[in-house]
Amino acid sequence: MPALAGARLKPTVAHLFLWGVAGGAGFAIVEGMLNAGLGVQDWASVALMRIGSSAMHCLTAGLTGWGWGKVWAQRRWLHLLLAYALAVITHGAWNSISVGMIAFAETLEQGALQGVLMATSFASLALLTLAS
Repeated sequence: MPALAGARLKPTVAHLFLWGVAGGAGFAIVEGMLNAGLGVQDWASVALMRIGSSAMHCLTAGLTGWGWGKVWAQRRWLHLLLAYALAVITHGAWNSISVGMIAFAETLEQGALQGVLMATSFASLALLTLAS
């Protein structure tokens, strides 16, 4: 979406970051609904675990949008490649950690709590990275 929007609208870097976040949120909503359908009896625990995943999708899509913003505003193709690489690495790391936590959790509730703690830690690191 950010790549197509930039060709015609010439938005700012901040706008493309926010459009990326919105796209990530939309994806997270759909993925959350599909995952919640797998275990309706444990919906609350699944929804709790999805909080961190939703934040990760928003951040990684926002990073990619930021990279496209750098391309459209400043012709910085390297920023797009680095932002995309960081998004892919972050998503892969998130998936690896999530699978490991769920595999070693004794209950779904314990896995959900671990997911919230991981999301909080991840969000704190992401905010510190973006602020610097």
